[in-house]
Amino acid sequence: MVKVKNNKIKTYILSAITLIWLAVSMILLYIKSRTGYRILIDFFGLQLRQEDVLFILLLMIVAWLIFFLKLFWKKYSSNIARVILVTGWILLIAGFLFGSLIFLGGHLVSTYYTFISPDKKHTLVVDEASFLLLSNVSLFERINPLFIEDLGAETSLDDGFSPISAGKYWIKWDGNRVSLAMLDELGTGTWDVVKVSLGDSDRNVQHDNLDSEGKPIVYEENYSPTLPAKDTIHKPLTKQEILDSLSLENAIIIPNSNYGLIEVDRAMARSLWYFVRIEENRMIYISDAPDTSPKVEGEIDSEGKIHLRFTDINNNQTNYESLNQGKTWKNAHKFSGNMD
Repeated sequence: MVKVKNNKIKTYILSAITLIWLAVSMILLYIKSRTGYRILIDFFGLQLRQEDVLFILLLMIVAWLIFFLKLFWKKYSSNIARVILVTGWILLIAGFLFGSLIFLGGHLVSTYYTFISPDKKHTLVVDEASFLLLSNVSLFERINPLFIEDLGAETSLDDGFSPISAGKYWIKWDGNRVSLAMLDELGTGTWDVVKVSLGDSDRNVQHDNLDSEGKPIVYEENYSPTLPAKDTIHKPLTKQEILDSLSLENAIIIPNSNYGLIEVDRAMARSLWYFVRIEENRMIYISDAPDTSPKVEGEIDSEGKIHLRFTDINNNQTNYESLNQGKTWKNAHKFSGNMD
């Protein structure tokens, strides 16, 4: 009597768990169909994908089928009934193996990595998929603990190389905008860069390509041969830390001032310049220069305005001026004084 009562309690508990999980699964799938989000549940560091949710549901269904098959086996003893039950067992095993294959295949082919912005306001989720000679990296933003949203930013690499899992990547945050670069080590040998804004309706997705002749200076700290842990915050170097690692001898000093510019990175015919103030032989970051041309010169006029002239590889010139000691810049028609 006690055993029967315990079995009923177990049946009720399994029924309740199954119904709850079925309801949760249906709600998640409904929200996905209405929003286009992807299911990726973050449960204290444990990530559950859509196929995981459905596989758990499959396990519950299999448990119920086993329960009923055993019940019917005891209740019916005719040959026809036994043949039907054996067929049921075969179909159950085949269905379970097929579901398990889909479940394991998803985990073997792709891996999710999470990167949190320094201010912890934005979370970038990277789906790295690799199969045979194909490799694809897609970027998502975590909307809440249940869903991620496709940012429409992705890149493909050759020969199935997985740069994130191999540690051949760098990541840089600038507020809500993130740049993720991956080394196409087995293909072109260059850095494939994807830039995207998080938290905005305008994602402003941009793609870039950097030569891999040496690591980009700005991102040396993020280049690591070790496997990045999931849900790990990768803290990039600050701009001041980058300046502290560079030599003042390489800076372009604006005449008759303690201001200057220094090139901190170069890709093809474009350069990343920092505008700095020089104090006691140390460069203090003020702003990013407003242009990426490889040549620059500057001056300060009699009114204290700072003027910059950038020249690109085709000798086209662009002029800028600042009224607040280099904190912000605007286009100018011409330089004043000696630079004309």
